[in-house]
Amino acid sequence: MSFRSATDSVEEYIELMDTMRKFMSTPANKKIISREKQKSAKKDKKNIAPVEKSLTRADCLEVLLQLEELYKQICDAVMENQWRSFCMDEPTNSGVVFYYRPETFKILSKVITEPCYIEDRGTLIDEILETGDDLIISDIYVVRPFPLSTTGQLVEVEFPVNREVAVSSRMAMLIKVKANGVWSQIKNYRKRIEEHLAYISFSATQVEVFAALMEIPSEEFEVRPGGAVYRCFRDDNIQVHFPEGAVEEPTSVNIKIIPFNMEQVENHKNTSPDAILGILGVSDAIELDSHRGLNFKKNVTVQLRLMKEVPDDSQTELVVIRYDNRHIQVLDKSQARIITSGPNYTVDMKECCGIAIARIRRIFLNMRDTIKKEFQIIFGQIQLSAITTFIIDGSRQGPYLEFWVECIEKEHLKQRLEERLSQGLVEIKSSRSRDVLCRQKYNISISIKGQMYVEEFGYDSEERLTITFLRGADNHVRLSVRLKQELESVPYGSLVFSDDNDATLHSVSVATRELLEYPIGKTFTKLIYLTDEITAQELPKLNERTKFEWHPEQTETTSASVLSLSSLMVLAHQLTLSETKRLVQLLGLKQPPIRKIEEECEDSDVTQTKFRILCRWRDKRTNSTMADFLVSSLRIMGKSKIGDTITEKRQMDRGLISSDFNTFN
Repeated sequence: MSFRSATDSVEEYIELMDTMRKFMSTPANKKIISREKQKSAKKDKKNIAPVEKSLTRADCLEVLLQLEELYKQICDAVMENQWRSFCMDEPTNSGVVFYYRPETFKILSKVITEPCYIEDRGTLIDEILETGDDLIISDIYVVRPFPLSTTGQLVEVEFPVNREVAVSSRMAMLIKVKANGVWSQIKNYRKRIEEHLAYISFSATQVEVFAALMEIPSEEFEVRPGGAVYRCFRDDNIQVHFPEGAVEEPTSVNIKIIPFNMEQVENHKNTSPDAILGILGVSDAIELDSHRGLNFKKNVTVQLRLMKEVPDDSQTELVVIRYDNRHIQVLDKSQARIITSGPNYTVDMKECCGIAIARIRRIFLNMRDTIKKEFQIIFGQIQLSAITTFIIDGSRQGPYLEFWVECIEKEHLKQRLEERLSQGLVEIKSSRSRDVLCRQKYNISISIKGQMYVEEFGYDSEERLTITFLRGADNHVRLSVRLKQELESVPYGSLVFSDDNDATLHSVSVATRELLEYPIGKTFTKLIYLTDEITAQELPKLNERTKFEWHPEQTETTSASVLSLSSLMVLAHQLTLSETKRLVQLLGLKQPPIRKIEEECEDSDVTQTKFRILCRWRDKRTNSTMADFLVSSLRIMGKSKIGDTITEKRQMDRGLISSDFNTFN
């Protein structure tokens, strides 16, 4: 490639040079260049004069000649690596890496690739999946701000996928790519396995959206009236015997084998020891389907083998697990006849459905719902997850704060919690949910109750945020909230989590006084400590059927003294007029009544003006919520010592006196 023939204008020369500077500063490219040649490149680079727009055309050409020589050295070094291309990590930390020819850098430098927005995920899942049986095993990645198009030069795109699926020899993967508004399948990919991660890569010239799927192909098998035998091409132990007379005319049946993934099950047991307790061993699952909703005239015999042999003793039981799109049944030997033939087992079926054989602990015959749940976990139909709630520590500024809510698969819980802690997120104590059974495209809606509201939605909005769950993806949302200060309301803010049927899955309630707490001073360490102490509390469910009853009169007596008229006069002496006005505004008093008092007290003493403003805020009521807000607002203003004094005297159940503040002077 010649720079001199690439353009004829000085402006374009300068733009090209800026692009090349970015190109050479990419960390991934620097790693590839050999140490010796990199030193040589740096030496030549020092001789290049800085380019400014005031340079002449001749100056630019001279610099470009030096740059072209340097460019050749870099290309020679880089093109020796095994990818035979340059590599660029995505700046969004999405795990996506591009491998590309040098000519395409200018295009790649203008786009980023990141996971799709959570609000778009449901729509994209519908576009990607051709059937409800397919499973997406990566996040869904989108190229922004416009699609990638390299005009004929192939770019290799590498991205992370589910490791258990990637390492299994019994599971196939494919990549779905959207380009020019059309989805296509890519089955030719490269795979790279690390200790805890797995990546696959594909080549393309145009990319808008992409994701990886676990491919579970089905075979179309013709059953004739005279009978037929199906044998799985991967495992001859899996067979289906259709007897003579099972169908009256030639009939096509789709047969799908769902492989048992031993590594995935072992990983579940290591990371979530209580996830799989009842099922000791299970076969592959086999699904028979017919577009006609076929019922066979005679019993069809299915032969399967347990993928993990378990001793047959008095403590275990062999069961048949039969399922369709709506139901799962666990059938013992009194409900289904299981015949043992060496290492294989046969069972009869008369309708099209899915079927598997499992050996379970006998005690779990009385806990069949648990067996159903474990079966779905083993075959990836559901994921055991936990709803976690964090506060973004640096976001706390007075009545403003930001929550980070995430649905994390239990097998990844420890790792994700460590990552979030390193990002400056603090999990609210006692806020983690019990196990939530999440399917692909499972929706968790989040509503805000009590003394909080989402700024984006407005003060009285009933709008909700939604997490659309996707296995192995980043399932989180951020909520920027503002605290209310409604004196007659319950002094708690709540996050309520519901499913698609509006059934409550979990709730987190926190006292607003804890959320308003601010450190004494501005030290970062103290701020973390206070956030770390925020604890979720058990409250009744806040819905239409269960009214939250709060009786402020039970706690008013401890607050009346510090909010008495004499205490407010003492407080007025400790604040300037501007501080008093700011304080009552934080406490919810509007500007018009403050102005009116200032006009009425224009000829009065300034202390009298401050006292009347405080009295106007207090009005005729005194309760614990008002005292909490007063202390929190003083701390927000940097008046933590005054707030601490009020808290101390409140605990002593007495009002404020002037000598309480003698040490302040």
